[in-house]
Amino acid sequence: MRLFVNSIWVISIAVLLVSESCQNEIHHEKPFAEAETTEATVMQSGGVVFKGKILSRGNSEITQHGFIWSTYQNPGYNDIVSQNAEFAMLGPAGSDTDISFHATAAIANDVVYNVRLFLITDDLISLGNIISFTGKGSLPPEITSVDPPSAGVGDTVTITGKNFAFRRYSNSVLLNNQSCEIASSDAEHIMFKVPALGDGVFKLGLEVGGVQALNQPDFEITKPVCTRFEPVTGTFGDVITLFGENLSLADGNFVQVYFNTDQATIIEMTRTYYKVIVPNRLYSNPVRIRIQSGKPYYFSQEFELKQPVISDITPREAKTGSTIVISGQNFNPEPSFNIVTIGGFSSEVISSTSAEITARVPGSLSAGTYGVTVSTLGNAVESPITLKVNSPWRRLSDFPGGPRTAIACFALSGKGYAGTGLRPDGVEASDFWEYDPSTDQWKRIADFPTPIRYATGFEADGMAFMANGKTNGIYRMELTRYDPGTDTWEVRAPRPGEGSSMDAPGFVISGKAYLPASYEMYEYTPSTDTWQQKSFLPALGYFGSGAAFSINGKGYYGIGYIYDIDSNTGAFYEYDPIADTWSAKASFPGILRNSVTSFSLPNGKGYVGLGYSSQLNKYLNDMWEYDPAADKWTQITDFTGAARICGEPFVIGSAAYITTGFNLTFHSDLWVFDPESYN
Repeated sequence: MRLFVNSIWVISIAVLLVSESCQNEIHHEKPFAEAETTEATVMQSGGVVFKGKILSRGNSEITQHGFIWSTYQNPGYNDIVSQNAEFAMLGPAGSDTDISFHATAAIANDVVYNVRLFLITDDLISLGNIISFTGKGSLPPEITSVDPPSAGVGDTVTITGKNFAFRRYSNSVLLNNQSCEIASSDAEHIMFKVPALGDGVFKLGLEVGGVQALNQPDFEITKPVCTRFEPVTGTFGDVITLFGENLSLADGNFVQVYFNTDQATIIEMTRTYYKVIVPNRLYSNPVRIRIQSGKPYYFSQEFELKQPVISDITPREAKTGSTIVISGQNFNPEPSFNIVTIGGFSSEVISSTSAEITARVPGSLSAGTYGVTVSTLGNAVESPITLKVNSPWRRLSDFPGGPRTAIACFALSGKGYAGTGLRPDGVEASDFWEYDPSTDQWKRIADFPTPIRYATGFEADGMAFMANGKTNGIYRMELTRYDPGTDTWEVRAPRPGEGSSMDAPGFVISGKAYLPASYEMYEYTPSTDTWQQKSFLPALGYFGSGAAFSINGKGYYGIGYIYDIDSNTGAFYEYDPIADTWSAKASFPGILRNSVTSFSLPNGKGYVGLGYSSQLNKYLNDMWEYDPAADKWTQITDFTGAARICGEPFVIGSAAYITTGFNLTFHSDLWVFDPESYN
């Protein structure tokens, strides 16, 4: 009878140990099986003859019996299950009470072993006493036949012969020195799986307990033949049938199917065909298909993936930052393998199926009507339907003074004002311009008295003012007032304290201006033309190029560059002018930056964005909204223009206007941000 270890099921286990002193007792039939190990005779020719007796058969049939031996002092049945010991399975016990087995394999020379007889019934494992012996070696294994003599990768093959080990791990089957997985074994049979070596004729080697077989017969791994497949066109997730000959029936550990470099799922296997699913992660066309079983076996024809088809877009009018659903056919169910563009800008693909793609309208789009494209295989397919995009950003008439940066801006009586700054030729400017939003027109007004850059403009008590800044590297302390009625500039009381080398914006609360700069902050009262020092934040130190605005009687300040530590900060603070105190608020969650654009709107929200990241060496164009009631930041639609530093704002009504700036290029464009019209 042939019996393999992996076919033994033990319903319940109880172990009965019988001591050597039992040998001289008179045994009576007992209700349980009882075993005795009687002899271990070492053979000079090799191997050991084990003998034992069945002292009692008990009330249950002995379904399995044999010997177990090991260098362990107390080998047990668990060592058979775990394959940690050598053993022999002799099958159900017959009527004989004397048991004998000649172990010819897996016994080393001059090694001490312990052996015992075991009996197995439906409800009991009985272990005999232990006998020790010193091995004198094994007999060499012999191969008499291999069935079948040729097979495919992953197939199971049976070697028949003698002097094999029941313990799988004591046998080693090799094809040209490549180890094979052994499925089961006994004294005369070994079953192994053909490894993925490719096709050809190999020498079949066998070692048992380190002893090589006397012969090495030839064994052939058959070559799979790929003939054709159908259908020859399809899309992701389709089922394709691959036809051939000598195809392996092994699992995916031995045989795989690839479409280009991507593995397909095999759902059905026969010797003449495989059914596979077209993988999702394909990105080029046409596709070469191969079967991989040690070697690649290619199909001569190529598989053609169908191009995506766009049938509809929902909705057909959307805001920047919102989502749309693109309907159609042949989309990739893997979101990252769909490339969607709207108006030439890449769109974030949120999810996808073969029939729908959910994508986000790029925040960098201005208002307008745009084409939509989808690409899954390198070629963009354009939608027959356009998308109307609504954006809070809209470009207006450029600043007429020409490209520049570090300008000053303010708003007064429904008009915007912008001027001064640094030109591309390195010259500081003094020209000033008025912008009328009702006509989208600029006109020049009286020049500022001095060429200057990084000046801070603000409106307070019905007048416009300019403070701070520098000219030819000299920090300016003057305060200058602009009167739109007379189109004149007038010098007022200078700001006390030290000047700042950086852009140092301020904020206005209840008609009074607060100008922080260089470790200190001063309050300016226009009606009395006087300054008064207020508290400042030691944590910010020599701070500049940051954000500043006011909302509902409080000032907000932070998110810029701290000179003392040579680093950008995301720290953000609220100033209470009545208590003259500062309190920390939610830190800025975006990329740390300096030279930001900041403003607040009548909707009770503050806005911070653009600027430069020193860490990333990158100019930025993202925008963030701050809600003081919730102390929360939310990223909103990106600034539509080019990323930059020093994009200066002025606020008229519900909208902010941003102009000029620098990103290795000087700019003169003007953009309006109006979230009310967008909503």
